[in-house]
Amino acid sequence: MPINNILTLYSKLSTRRKWQFFMVFGLMLIGAVAEVATLGAIVPFLAILSGKTGGGTCKIPLIPCDLSLIEASLLFAAIAFIATLLRVTLLYVSNRFTFALGGDIGNEIYRRVLLQPYKYHIARNTSEIIGGINKVNVLVQQVINPLVQGFVSLIMVLAILVALLQVDAVTAGVAMLTFSCLYVGASIFSRRTLRANSSIISHRESLRIQAIQEGLGGIRDVIIDNTQRVYSNRFSQLNSQQRRAQATNSFIRTMPRYVIEGIGMMLMIVLAWWVSREGGLAEAVPVLGVLALGAQKLLPQLQQVYAAWASISGNQAVIDDVLTLLNQEIPADNALAIEKQNKAPELHNNVLISLCDVSFAYSPDGPQIMKGINLSIHRGETIGFIGKTGSGKSTLIDLVMGLLEPTHGTVEIEGTPLSGHNRRRWQTRIAHVPQTIFLSDASIAENIALGCDPSSIDMNRVEQSVKKAQLSHFIEGLADGYKTKVGERGVRLSGGQRQRIGLARALYKNVDVLVLDEATSALDDATELAIMDTIASLDDEMTVLMIAHRMSTLSKCDRIIEVEAGVIKRECNFQELMQGKSNDH
Repeated sequence: MPINNILTLYSKLSTRRKWQFFMVFGLMLIGAVAEVATLGAIVPFLAILSGKTGGGTCKIPLIPCDLSLIEASLLFAAIAFIATLLRVTLLYVSNRFTFALGGDIGNEIYRRVLLQPYKYHIARNTSEIIGGINKVNVLVQQVINPLVQGFVSLIMVLAILVALLQVDAVTAGVAMLTFSCLYVGASIFSRRTLRANSSIISHRESLRIQAIQEGLGGIRDVIIDNTQRVYSNRFSQLNSQQRRAQATNSFIRTMPRYVIEGIGMMLMIVLAWWVSREGGLAEAVPVLGVLALGAQKLLPQLQQVYAAWASISGNQAVIDDVLTLLNQEIPADNALAIEKQNKAPELHNNVLISLCDVSFAYSPDGPQIMKGINLSIHRGETIGFIGKTGSGKSTLIDLVMGLLEPTHGTVEIEGTPLSGHNRRRWQTRIAHVPQTIFLSDASIAENIALGCDPSSIDMNRVEQSVKKAQLSHFIEGLADGYKTKVGERGVRLSGGQRQRIGLARALYKNVDVLVLDEATSALDDATELAIMDTIASLDDEMTVLMIAHRMSTLSKCDRIIEVEAGVIKRECNFQELMQGKSNDH
């Protein structure tokens, strides 16, 4: 992993996580000392077993050699037990740290994605965002955890090497150089393959999620059209490509271990001959024992360092994708949460919304969707918007709600330009009912009070909202009433029932601006008329903006705005609209 990526990740750590990192690092050092002590403690034990006696000290400092067999045995057993305990503790602590860090990264990415402006979300496929968030799990398991474990192993390698150099510098140096060259050679040989596979693994993750979303999201049409094979084959192809890349990377990570273990065994035979030819077997046994134990500890640690490098290299594209999401700037107006206000502030004039020469395009080089719009909306008015598909009605409403920013001109709220400083406060005064209502797989009450903690739902407000939305008779006829689960995306409800829950949700918010974007398109004429009567009877201070699906929906509007090709074609009342339609025919 490039050092700048490591520094970026470190800069994102909370103060608490940074302290935990240094604690884990300290535990690594203690564990390294314990490994050195284990190698030192075996020298007097093997020396006594081999019949070699004599005082003095070991080549490893602080380890006495003039011990009895019992003393040497107890010393070795005690140090080995402590070292094992430290390694287990270090493994537990480092894993807890890395997965907690992964949780922090996932939480921060999701927070930053949610705080992005509406324009950001409509420009992206949700599978890209979900795939990016899911890659945090890959980052934890295949990058952060191997990185921490590899760092632990590197410290252990250095500690063990220092200990072995104290015993026999030439032998330990030759062995370490041989093993290191083998791993470096494997790294150079496999680097390009790992990088290529990392791109495959990262890119296929988003496409797999997209294939799942499209297949399950349109399951009714998939079943009716008998296209299960198409979606299944698409997912299978993407899945197979990703798994093959992962399998190759896994092989590259593991393969050198077996090759080097075989070479290591042959090398030990050569070292045994080399050591024993100078001083005889009795002299060689303690040294060979330390070297054998050192090799037994060293090789797995070297393999862990290499595997960490291979895992990180094989997921470099995942790292880049996650860091891109993690480094997203949070818009200034979303950086701080603003307390919701259920009541509008005192108004000094009757004009609530003003659009002054407003134009909008989704990109600098793209076509203008809205062109020089000038419009004033007074507090308490009910305004209808009509126009053909693609005329710009929904874009105009999105500009009014502050979801989109004009590329030219200004939107003013009570005489103040809408900007990052007041956008969130303005949006807390709006209840929006889209044509397609989002419903979670929760109870009816939870869907009406969406975003509220279930324990804080005001059931009196829920029931009043349901009555106004003409939904009481339906809910009261259910066995579980307001606790009835609606299914994923409200699959257990009809289109009209979903729309009425959406309207009840808007009324539950108890705000002063209600926006209806073809919100009654799935209702029958009688139900729509009843709901329109309810909306007409709302507080006189309530401002209602509605995009109409049927002309009859506009009968109670104070004004009707006709939009065509991004401009306001005309303003009229309902009688003038119907008269104009009659004249057109």
